[in-house]
Amino acid sequence: MNTSLISCVPILLLFNLTIVSTLSAEDQVIRIDPNSFAAIAYSPGTRRFCYESGYRSRQGAEQAALEGCPEDDARIVGWINNGFLVLALGEDDDCWGVGYVYGGGITNKMAERRALAECEKRTTHCRIVVCLSSDGQHVFAPPVELLFPSKWKKPE
Repeated sequence: MNTSLISCVPILLLFNLTIVSTLSAEDQVIRIDPNSFAAIAYSPGTRRFCYESGYRSRQGAEQAALEGCPEDDARIVGWINNGFLVLALGEDDDCWGVGYVYGGGITNKMAERRALAECEKRTTHCRIVVCLSSDGQHVFAPPVELLFPSKWKKPE
């Protein structure tokens, strides 16, 4: 399971497959590998999610995400190739939203807006819990217990 934690930052596509990410005061250019896949698994019973990125196939990314989230009710809630994938959770354990964008002219913020919009159709107080690029260069996953202190259930 990928456990990297960094800040989610504004991203702008400069040209096909090249992205500028503002980190601190400097700009960093990243190229998303067009052959990369990522997936997110989610367990409504425990509110646990697991994500994997940098795989060469959808099946590989999905299998790895599920292996990291062994709960009986865990399921794949989203996958992406050559783009950004975002999971948003809200107050209701059984409700979530997934946003994704791929190809040219994309930003992580586009995927975040889509995930929040999907989540808000089903529940309230939605928050982004993970945002990642398919190749794993960009990963944002704040501590969920800080986003939902009264709802978070720690895995046993």
